Amino acid sequence: MMSLGSNLKTIRLFRNKTLKELGQILGFSTSSADVRISQYESDKKKPRENVIENLAYKLDVSPQAIDIPDIETYIGAIYTLFQLERSYGLKIDELDGQPILRFDKLLPHEQDTLYEYMQNWLEEAKNFREGKITQQQYEEWKYNFPKYSTLNINKQPREDWLHNQDD
Repeated sequence: MMSLGSNLKTIRLFRNKTLKELGQILGFSTSSADVRISQYESDKKKPRENVIENLAYKLDVSPQAIDIPDIETYIGAIYTLFQLERSYGLKIDELDGQPILRFDKLLPHEQDTLYEYMQNWLEEAKNFREGKITQQQYEEWKYNFPKYSTLNINKQPREDWLHNQDD
């Protein structure tokens, strides 16, 4: 799960800090240090921007590593990809000298669904590239996923969608 709290907890554990230690490093009183950090990690409270910056400084990380990434920025997009690597096994690789992204096929069982969704997306992307569907149809498919997916148990929405696309 990508949340400020889960990011903070992951980084705190990576830095081998307890809740209380991190809270005290930030200057919270001994009696409330662990409670304050716990509230942030459980997403019960969102730290103010200056607290996020202080957390980042004290943990020796970028503030973007803690906060929810803004995928509308290049830095936010890369932090989103880093999170996908940690959470879902996204791998960066190389093909013909260029970086590519792929999902490891040997993911744990609970992540099989994401792999199937990626395969399904690839199918539709190929359909678009091969001219079998238009850009409009491709965007419609993405905006309505999984409604028109071949993975959908109910095949009628996809059949209706494909029929309506011919009009």
